[in-house]
Amino acid sequence: MSEEQSYEGDLQYVREVVERSEGRRAPASIFYLWAFLCLIGFPMADFAPRSVGLFWTIAAPAGFVVSALIGWRYSRTLGQVARQEGIYYALHWLGTLVAIFMVPLLLINDVLDPTGIQQVILLILALSYFTAGLYQVRPLLWVGILLGISYVVVALISGPVWTIMGVVLAGSLVATARIEDHREQD
Repeated sequence: MSEEQSYEGDLQYVREVVERSEGRRAPASIFYLWAFLCLIGFPMADFAPRSVGLFWTIAAPAGFVVSALIGWRYSRTLGQVARQEGIYYALHWLGTLVAIFMVPLLLINDVLDPTGIQQVILLILALSYFTAGLYQVRPLLWVGILLGISYVVVALISGPVWTIMGVVLAGSLVATARIEDHREQD
C-alpha cells in the first residue's frame, strides 16, 4: 500500500468519525430512561406522597449514574471520547442533583413546608433543563420552558397536577428522544 493510499484511508476514517458525531449529541435512551422515571415519580406526589421522596432519593442518583454510563458508552461507539465535554455534561447534571438534595434542608428552620420543597425542586429542574438546552441538546430548552410553565401551574392550581405534569414531561422527553433519533438518521 502506498503512502498516499494510507493517508486517504486515514482521512476517510476521520471523516466518518466526524460525520457520525455530528448527528446527535446524546443517546435517545437517556431521554427514554428519564421519561419512564417521571411517569412513575411525578404521579407519586399525588397518589403516594409519603413514598415520593424515597423514590427520587434512589431513582435520581441511579438514573444519573446510568445516564452517565450510557453517554460514555455512546461517545465511544461514535469513535470519539470528548472527555472534557462529558465532564461538563456530568457536572451540569451532578450540580442539579446536589442542589435538589440540598433543598430539604429548608425544612430545618421552617423556611419551607414539604409542598414548597416540591415546587423549589421543580424550579431547579426547569432552570437545569433550560440551560442544558442552551449548550447540550437543543430540544431540552423547550423541556425547561415546559417545566417553568409547570412550576406556575403547580403554584396556582391544586389537584392532581403532578400526575398531569409527569405525563407531559415524559411526553416531552420522548419527543426529545425522537428528535435526537431523527437527527442521527439524517
